[in-house]
Amino acid sequence: MRIKPAAFTLILALAVPAQGEEKESWDYVEDGRGSMQIVYGIPESEAVTIAFWCEPKRKRIEIVTTVLPSRPRKGQPLKTTLSNGTVTAAYDGKIGQDAGHETFHFAATTPADPKVLDVVRSGTSLTIGIPGKRERVPLRGIAKPLARYETACFGKR
Repeated sequence: MRIKPAAFTLILALAVPAQGEEKESWDYVEDGRGSMQIVYGIPESEAVTIAFWCEPKRKRIEIVTTVLPSRPRKGQPLKTTLSNGTVTAAYDGKIGQDAGHETFHFAATTPADPKVLDVVRSGTSLTIGIPGKRERVPLRGIAKPLARYETACFGKR
């Protein structure tokens, strides 16, 4: 698995759904190079809790989250579990460190399959879990960004 620190920094910078908001929210972002993301984070900040990064040409999705163990180490293997109460999926990946920053993130790569998004299609919240830690994010407000993402990533109409 290749973690792209510059790419993660780009999604952090692009996650801007509306001016002046301080709350986390879901947004759809295109990077201008053929990739797109659905992101949950604070607009106009580098605070991103989770992102699903689609690379249609490579037919893969990279799941990136900042839900981490208390002492993350770059390159540390880790498994994250995503659950909406009905659907659960687990992904193996590694902890990466953003170039020029002291911030860490977890990234896992999986084939680009619409089933990857089953955990965000229903339910009221998404639980992101790692050994010893869990964080919940609401799924309120995901419908429109998710529809745009699916159309761009998988060609669904």
